[in-house]
Amino acid sequence: SIISHLKKYDVIIFILNLFKFNKVTKNYKDIDILVHTNSDRKFNLFYKIAKKCPKLNFGVIIDFENNQVNNEKNIFFINKKNFFNFEKNMNLKSVAYKFSNLFNVYENIIKFYKPKIILVIEGDSVVHSVLAEIAKTNAIKIYCLEWGLGPPFLYFNNNDKLDFKNYFKKYIFLSWGKKVVKYLKSRNQVDKYKIIGNPNFSFNQKKNSSNNILFALGPVYEFQWNSKDDIKKLLQFANWIGKRFPKKTIYIRPHHNHMSNAPTADWQKYLGLIKNNTDNLNNIIINYKDDDLERIVDNVSIVCTISSTLAHECISFGKIPFYINTYPNVKKNYKEIIEKNLGIFCNDYETAQKRITDLFNNRPFFNNLKKNINRKKKDYIFCTGDKSISILDKEFKKNL
Repeated sequence: SIISHLKKYDVIIFILNLFKFNKVTKNYKDIDILVHTNSDRKFNLFYKIAKKCPKLNFGVIIDFENNQVNNEKNIFFINKKNFFNFEKNMNLKSVAYKFSNLFNVYENIIKFYKPKIILVIEGDSVVHSVLAEIAKTNAIKIYCLEWGLGPPFLYFNNNDKLDFKNYFKKYIFLSWGKKVVKYLKSRNQVDKYKIIGNPNFSFNQKKNSSNNILFALGPVYEFQWNSKDDIKKLLQFANWIGKRFPKKTIYIRPHHNHMSNAPTADWQKYLGLIKNNTDNLNNIIINYKDDDLERIVDNVSIVCTISSTLAHECISFGKIPFYINTYPNVKKNYKEIIEKNLGIFCNDYETAQKRITDLFNNRPFFNNLKKNINRKKKDYIFCTGDKSISILDKEFKKNL
């Protein structure tokens, strides 16, 4: 067992950290909540939450390149390199060593800073499973903030990380709504939970928004849905709508995984795929500016996608999710949305053409679907934005 090796280097770790102690204490700050984040978007969500909770002190560990490294009033950046072990004469190819080292790094961070709460977002990484195990051992509450219909939804058979079995159940799950909790409890994936809504969005819902359409593209995955071929077909459907319904505005939104302000090779390749497969029509707009997302969502009534979480999130704002997907594993995750008539799900593009035409031309059908979504949306996303953060703030303060 990997766990049996975790204490092997404790004496070495202790001695090495003594040499680093002065360097660490110069940056020391009392923290209430230890946060781990592994992407720009997750960091931005954390930052939004932290700014709205000024009486809570956050210590954050980031596992990606980020320009925001200056400590603020209630945000303290922890440099995990101060807690790494020397790796001389160690077998770096050993999974057991790498994992035990990872475990010890985060255990040392937690022992040093003594956070009262740990917060992770999405909860699907190996680091998160390590933090869940350490939290259990040290009797620290660990919260997992729901991120979307990704793990544990789309990959629900992959619940274990190395030696840690069913680690997801160690979290207090911060859920968007009761339907998500019901789904995860039916799969025996969560025990404790708190419904807080979705703090990530705060769009203004227009009573009479137009029935323009947003195409939310996914990242390019060659091994599952959202391959290049899938994205090309989705863009061909957008072109068909643009020609058939010239008075409708069609927004094409690239996936954030590829989006970049800098001209990286990956971004240029992805953007080239989109531009090369999108017709040059006046009513089709390719938009990838972060600041424009709220405006776009506010001015559409339909969100079309292969499997983007954005379509699900937009139910909370009375938008109609429109899924086109032939992958059975994806369809399972939207089963209740289909059964409860909370959106459109098409297995092929011929059906999609018929259903989108119905939405545009059959006003009673369109209005009835919108009314049904507005009646049931709080079951899926209880609230959003500042209201959601306020619930989260109270939950954290209650457990300090």
